[in-house]
Amino acid sequence: MSSRTGEPSPTRWSWLPPAGLALLYHGLAHDRLAGAMLTLASLAFVVWRELRLSRSGRGWIVLLLVGMVLGALQLPLSEPPSGPIGPFPLSLLTGAMQGLLIWFLLSDQVLWLGVTQWVLLALSSSVSVSGPLWGVLWGFIMATLVQGGVATRVAKVFAARGGWRTGLVAGGVLAIALAASQEVATRIRALEEPFLAWLQNLMYDPRQVARSSQTRDITLLSRGQMELSPRPVLDLSRAPSRLRTQVMDEFDGNSWSTSALLRQSRRPLEPAVKNRGAGTRLDFLVLEDALDHLPAPAGTSAGFGFNATVDAGGVLTGVGRVRDGTLWFDPQELLPTESPPGPALTRLPDRLRAELTPLLHELVPQPGDSSQTARELEAFFQREFEYSLQTDLLTDGGGQHPLTVLIRQRRPAWCVYFASAHALLLRCAGIPARVVGGYLVPEGGPLTGHVVVREQDAHAWVEVWNETEQRWRLYDPTPAASRVAALDPYQSAGWMGRLGRELQSLARRLALRLRNHPVKALGQLVGLPALLVLIPLAAWRWRVRRQQALGAHRGALVLTAADPLLNRARQEFVRSLIRWGVNPGPHETDADLLERLTQRADAPHPRAREFVSRYQRARYQELTGDEELLRLAQF
Repeated sequence: MSSRTGEPSPTRWSWLPPAGLALLYHGLAHDRLAGAMLTLASLAFVVWRELRLSRSGRGWIVLLLVGMVLGALQLPLSEPPSGPIGPFPLSLLTGAMQGLLIWFLLSDQVLWLGVTQWVLLALSSSVSVSGPLWGVLWGFIMATLVQGGVATRVAKVFAARGGWRTGLVAGGVLAIALAASQEVATRIRALEEPFLAWLQNLMYDPRQVARSSQTRDITLLSRGQMELSPRPVLDLSRAPSRLRTQVMDEFDGNSWSTSALLRQSRRPLEPAVKNRGAGTRLDFLVLEDALDHLPAPAGTSAGFGFNATVDAGGVLTGVGRVRDGTLWFDPQELLPTESPPGPALTRLPDRLRAELTPLLHELVPQPGDSSQTARELEAFFQREFEYSLQTDLLTDGGGQHPLTVLIRQRRPAWCVYFASAHALLLRCAGIPARVVGGYLVPEGGPLTGHVVVREQDAHAWVEVWNETEQRWRLYDPTPAASRVAALDPYQSAGWMGRLGRELQSLARRLALRLRNHPVKALGQLVGLPALLVLIPLAAWRWRVRRQQALGAHRGALVLTAADPLLNRARQEFVRSLIRWGVNPGPHETDADLLERLTQRADAPHPRAREFVSRYQRARYQELTGDEELLRLAQF
């Protein structure tokens, strides 16, 4: 392709360095280095082959769609962005930019190629820029400037006769621009600190932020807000109701923590016998590397493929860097029976007990056993309160505990406040209670039932000692309906949302299987295409044989009638005979077929005779069939 002056346009090899640096920046920022380098290698191969595309073609639409699909497939391995664009739309946008980058490079559209590179960098910068990204960014800027100079032939202009004058003017303009920008930057930095201080005072809010996954050593705040994180934690083969991560049985008046007795009383998790344990099987894949505990359902009894210990609270700890495995748990998610707890599980500060005891008598005037009292208090919180990601438990007079303010004034809060208030009211009644942190598992995917547990699914509830059963029982005082409404903007609801999450989960599982168990995963991938070919082939072969059998057995048996409903009834009668093991021959009469059917003692002989009688009457008297005849043919 030639430029307007008739000179050949610069080779596209010179555009590969800035394009490669843009892809490298995107790959490092989103942890997609392999995919970005594969794109660059494809570009280099195509350029090496000197393939060119027509600008007027519609191939850019294909490349844009392919890029969006590849971007969506890489989503499970991406770093969640910190900007306003969500992970899924950001992956579609960056994938689209990569597809357009290829198109503009191969069609010699230099201007749009540069625009696409800068847009790709801007989108990728939604992930915090740090470390080697700065070097790649500056390398891209310099490569773009050099390439721009080569494309515009700046060097030839300066080398031409009189070019030194142009160089002097350009240098002067550059010097003035740098001096002006330096002066403006100095004045801005002088005003920056007081401006930020004024802005901070204007927008100051004393509330503290809690992470959505913070269920360890809970601290109750007078004012606070919950920050949700979509980072995935676990991929599960099924959806149990809850996963437990920590049992907190000590309360100092402000914070919950795990007692030394629970932490130090540990036993090894039983290994599964021949890869099989008692209870319901659950396969898991760890998506968050640094876990010192394994979220697991209540009643987990055995495991396979990993080592763990179980503390006195029934939590799996000491798992180290477990990647995947299998565990078995009680189908009803019941904790095992154990010895009664000591007096520490009814302990709370005297001042807080004095504040909460009158409230307990107002809510439960005549406390019954532990189960009845726990249910009444649970119903009170679910009925009278609203779930919120922000809470304000301050009063004008002050002096009251935040939980007292919560109960008296019915203020909104999130799960840890309801669980804490529920547990402490039970302790005021002398009933052992503790707070449990973990995850409320969302609904599984519509195809395979797999579910991805994220940090934003973190939850807290209460376990109450049941004297009759000699075990801890679960109660959840958090208002369920308002919790779903509050978290709905952060979770994909509906069938399509669950399907999208399941497809992301499938891509993530395949990628992690390749990384964790490459030999086994490659064997599965090799076998998958063969399976996909054999299943349709077997279905096709079965259908051909069935049609051949029906064709051979019909002959004079399936006679064509003028009434379509009558023909359909006859065909259904033949299918019913085949289901009962009577394959009609080409020359068998209805009497022969009924005789053979009588040899099956359990066959519906009267119904078959009635059908033959009514069918022959309609067939030879040229009557029309009806739904009753069709129903008789299906036996």
